[in-house]
Amino acid sequence: MPELAHIDPRSAALLVMDYQVDALTRFMTAAQSGDAIACVPDLIATARDAGMMVIHVVVAFRPGHPEVSPRNLLFSWVKANGIAAAGTEGAAIHPAAAAREGEPIVVKHRLSPFVGTDLETLPRQRHRHARARRCPYQRRRAVDRSPRRRSGLSFGRRPRLLRGP
Repeated sequence: MPELAHIDPRSAALLVMDYQVDALTRFMTAAQSGDAIACVPDLIATARDAGMMVIHVVVAFRPGHPEVSPRNLLFSWVKANGIAAAGTEGAAIHPAAAAREGEPIVVKHRLSPFVGTDLETLPRQRHRHARARRCPYQRRRAVDRSPRRRSGLSFGRRPRLLRGP
């Protein structure tokens, strides 16, 4: 389990990104999915117990996926296959990472959770020097791009990817 002693929970948020049924079953092997699902409940519990804000980030589109540009090859494939439609079972957060009442769920339409979402303001509502901590399991580009985008939004130091044992 990650050690959170070096993190001030009053000025940090744990981003639980893309822990959705389709993402965990369609885009990963069973072993990868099992590993991702196994670590997240303890990580979320640790963050909650420390008083850290937990924010869930999901990919979801309106019927017909009007948010998807034909130039975006990944999301064009998602659109063509009817994946990540808001309100569907596949777009739902996996039970292992379920949000508690009062925890924000941010819906994104791009790889970065900081583009076109209210994630820009949520952590700062709690503390003016908020820093985001990420809990993604895949999507290397989203993981790599998020800190760059986040750094331009006054979140302070670069976020750290928390890893299990």
